[in-house]
This record gives sequence, structure tokens and C-alpha cells, in this order.
Amino acid sequence: MRSHSIVWFLLGTSWTAEAASPALHVMVIDQVGIEDTGIAIATDVAQRILNHAGVATSWVTCRSECPPDTGRVDVSVRIVARPTPDHKVSASANGMALGGTPGGFAQYAYVYYERVLSQGSWTRYRVLGHVLAHEIGHLLGREHSGQGIMRAAWTQKQAQDLATAYLLFTANEAKTMQQNVEARTRRAVPLPPR
Repeated sequence: MRSHSIVWFLLGTSWTAEAASPALHVMVIDQVGIEDTGIAIATDVAQRILNHAGVATSWVTCRSECPPDTGRVDVSVRIVARPTPDHKVSASANGMALGGTPGGFAQYAYVYYERVLSQGSWTRYRVLGHVLAHEIGHLLGREHSGQGIMRAAWTQKQAQDLATAYLLFTANEAKTMQQNVEARTRRAVPLPPR
């Protein structure tokens, strides 16, 4: 099991936004065998995007499956090669969040790594980080929008910009995601085994 909490201080940049407490506990299950540095880059990108939205996170990453004693987990994202036949997703979808309604407590999502790779192998871990953040946005009650990271399909320019820039959540998206995390903590919603 790989466990890390990534902390950074970038003074004088837009990344100085303070993340709200409490932290959202995220479990990433890598079923495709991504190298450790790749997972670290992807989770760092996702964590920065979520932090910018005021959502503090702590991350646990595991290969194949996480042990039962992993600890507190609020949301789980499983990285798989491709959608299974029971995943009813569009041909362009990079992932899928299960369940959840606006403001609800969805807990599980999938990311399709082969589709992430098709968007440019030289930025694959940055793209993966954005897809992780996008799917976590769904798990925190956000639907697709016409702009930013929650667009259903990123434009070609946005996909190219992922190499050096970040797609972000809007202020409204950030606010409702923060409220979702706070409500989860108040209700202490546990993540059942899956």
C-alpha cells in the first residue's frame, strides 16, 4: 500500500487558497500498474485542484485492492484499463461516478486509463490527475457544466493546456463541494466494502 499526504506552499501564486477542514479521505485503487511516480504526479495534480476549490484531501493509493485496515475512506476511485460492459458510458468518457445526486454522498468512481492515454502520453499523469479531480467532483455532488474541469468533454485547447495549466472548479462548484465534505463529516458516512 502506498500512502501519502502531499503538502506544498507556493507563495505568491493562485495556489495559496486555503483548503477547508475537514479533509476528504480519498482511496485510489490502481488496477493497471501505473508506476509510483505516475500515481504521485496524478494525485498531486488532483489534490492541488481540489485544494484550490477549498477541499482538503488525504490520499491512500493501493495496487489491485486495499487492505481492510486501510482506515477512514470517504470516496474511492478505481483506475481500470477500460469500461466494463455494464458501464454505460459514452465513447469519449474518461471515467464514471456511481450513484450520487446533486449534493448527495456518492462514494465510488472509475477512471479509464486507456482513454486517458489517448489524450497524449507525454501529459498522461497530469491528465489522469484532472480526471481524478473531475470524478471526485461528481462524488461530491457536482454535475457536468459548460466550463472548467467539470465540462463533460474538454476542448482540444483545454486538453493541450493540461500540460502546463490546471482546469479548475468554479466558485459555485467549490462551495457546494465544501458543503458536501462538511455534511459527510457531520453524518460520518462510512464507506462500505466494495
